[in-house]
Amino acid sequence: SIDQIEAVIQTWIDQSLVLQKHDFIHYVQVFENKGAMMGASNPHPHCQIWATESIPNEPWKELASQKAYLAENQTCLLCDYLQAEVSSQ
Repeated sequence: SIDQIEAVIQTWIDQSLVLQKHDFIHYVQVFENKGAMMGASNPHPHCQIWATESIPNEPWKELASQKAYLAENQTCLLCDYLQAEVSSQ
């Protein structure tokens, strides 16, 4: 149900906020873990939260690109992307 989905998403938010309060945590990721190939110990699809001191390469590159865009354009890249999507509809 929608209420159950909202409860799961709220739990992700709450847990992410708790983890981000630690000074040594610089990256938090929520991901779906399903299937033995992905290393899942539970047979059903489930989500996990991963937190680490370092920022992985791909998110680091995305962050750097967004900062560069902001410095050059004085506007947020994702905000401009959203505006372009809305305008095209």
